[in-house]
Amino acid sequence: MTDRPGGPTDPDFVGPPLPIPVQRLLGEAEHALGGLDEAAWRLPDRSVLARCARIRDARGAAARAGRSADLVDAWLFADLGTGTPPDLLLRAVSPGEDEQDVPPSPVSEGAHPPFDRYLAALELGADLLARGRALDVQLLAEVGAVRAHGRGAPPLAGSTALRTWSVSTRALEPLPRIARLALEHRLLALHPPFPDAAAAVTSLRLVGSGLLRDQILPLSVWLDTHADRRDALLRGSPAGWVEFFARGVRELARAQTNLIEELAALRAHHLNLVPHPRSARRVAADLVASPVLTHPALVRRYGFTAKTATDVTRRLLELGLVTTLDDRPYRKVFLCVQALRLLTTEPPGEPIRDEDVFKAGSPE
Repeated sequence: MTDRPGGPTDPDFVGPPLPIPVQRLLGEAEHALGGLDEAAWRLPDRSVLARCARIRDARGAAARAGRSADLVDAWLFADLGTGTPPDLLLRAVSPGEDEQDVPPSPVSEGAHPPFDRYLAALELGADLLARGRALDVQLLAEVGAVRAHGRGAPPLAGSTALRTWSVSTRALEPLPRIARLALEHRLLALHPPFPDAAAAVTSLRLVGSGLLRDQILPLSVWLDTHADRRDALLRGSPAGWVEFFARGVRELARAQTNLIEELAALRAHHLNLVPHPRSARRVAADLVASPVLTHPALVRRYGFTAKTATDVTRRLLELGLVTTLDDRPYRKVFLCVQALRLLTTEPPGEPIRDEDVFKAGSPE
């Protein structure tokens, strides 16, 4: 019996058969993912779910590094990017305890590590997969470089952990897909080739393995919510870890499917409220996908004139579909509170942390 990655004496290997209850849970998890993938096609713009998942995953990465990222501020940063007003950009991720006296610069490279770097890494990975690239060591070397050093960094070279991941991935092929994904995550969590490698690779593998057509499952939410159990199981029984992982996939997939139904209903409600003008109706239809607006963003996104952008936001304000973030007289930021509430409400089992943000702007 040889001691090789993925072999019978390797702690990352689960020899068949898995316990019957775990096999049943794996089947339920895969069925829930299939239901989620099909339900997502009912949304005119699936990208909202992918963006939501990436933001949640990036927010988790920030929290693990000691930086507190409010979900609404994270949406501001992700949706508006360089168009975010500087004072709000600084709010996107607060400095860690060891950096309280050195606030990040909004114009520097990697202004908000790890939030912006992790988000950029996931976006790069998703783009490369969409272009037909294989999820291999080279792709992960590129993604890991962005995560570790920011955009434009050369790929990581000579990572032993990445080569081990590649060998183990092939060795785990006889197992069900979600079991393989769980054990790959475990391997990278215990031997990370770059920061947050396990979370990043898992996000990409959900698509690369054919389980989802887009990365619309924020699995890090489940793992971070149950961090104590996660950390204990990572070093315990591989079968116990697979069960825990599969349960998270199943519960989150069901929660995301419910979210899709609520977003579709909200979009239909918005369209009923705005039969005309066409410009306002276009923006109203997209609020579930782009719940954070500024006038420059509307000009870029829809080709509006500055006057049309102002007229649209005025009309949406009159109808109660958006509210202003604060009382600033210029560089206004508009929020669709109902859409943001849906997109930032924590899934079952995770405590609500951002609810107070919406109290002032919530409709009666």
